[in-house]
This record gives sequence, structure tokens and C-alpha cells, in this order.
Amino acid sequence: MADCPSGPDQGVAWSLFYTMTGFHAFHVLTGVIFLWVVYRNGRKGLYNTERHWPVEAAAVYWHFVDVVWVFFYPALYLIGLPIH
Repeated sequence: MADCPSGPDQGVAWSLFYTMTGFHAFHVLTGVIFLWVVYRNGRKGLYNTERHWPVEAAAVYWHFVDVVWVFFYPALYLIGLPIH
């Protein structure tokens, strides 16, 4: 493993890899917190058929994070490959 450096200071590809992964992890954490708040408020009975926008917003945000990962995952492994 010592022959294969893989830190953010080892070039642009690794810096981009860690940046993209870090941003995605931040958004996943934010989404989990958002879903937890919506769940907690739902258990308190704060949502009904007229007031459900926070539930929809949490679902849309979570699906956004999910869909972005579908594009990030292949991009992370294509970074640094030579294009001829």
C-alpha cells in the first residue's frame, strides 16, 4: 500500500475525489438530519393532509442526494483515466 499514495495532496484527481466525496457526505448527513426532524415532528402529529410540505421537501431532497450519487459514483472512478 505504501507504493500507492492516495491522499488529497497527491494530485488533482485525488483532491477532486475527496472533495466530491466530502460534499456528498455532507449532503447525506444533512438529509439524514432533515429526515429525522420530519420523523420527530410527524410523531408529534404536526402534519396532516393540508400541512405536509416538510415531508415532501425531505423526500425530494433525499431523492436528489440519491440521484446525484448515481452520477457521482461512475465519475469518481473515471477521474484520472487517460482519454485518448
